[in-house]
Amino acid sequence: MKLEDQVISLELGKKLKELGVKQESLWYWYICKDETLACFNVPALISHKNIKQPELAGGSYYSAFTVAELGEMLPLAYLEQYKGELYHLVHYKTNTLTFDHQESDKLEANARAKMLVYLIKNKFMMF
Repeated sequence: MKLEDQVISLELGKKLKELGVKQESLWYWYICKDETLACFNVPALISHKNIKQPELAGGSYYSAFTVAELGEMLPLAYLEQYKGELYHLVHYKTNTLTFDHQESDKLEANARAKMLVYLIKNKFMMF
């Protein structure tokens, strides 16, 4: 399995950053702004160990959260996988609230990230 299939998409990474989710993860989407590095505006996945290297300065960073990292952030959920390709997360429960909402994606990490976006936007969770 490719690393890109084990972390959230760049689009969801950007959305979570905009919503105030702390940018602490094992992997980051990095967009270089320096044409001399031959990576101008090309997103790449980099390790948290490389995030502060001087040659990477000047770019944009977005956490590429893993399924495990999102599992720690989210309240209890029921996860289903349909036909081996589509993940659904439904029925969330916190200490004080139970509600039904569904998000889906072909990647589990993205389905979890979409649920987190929903929870933040609807003020069920704060970051």
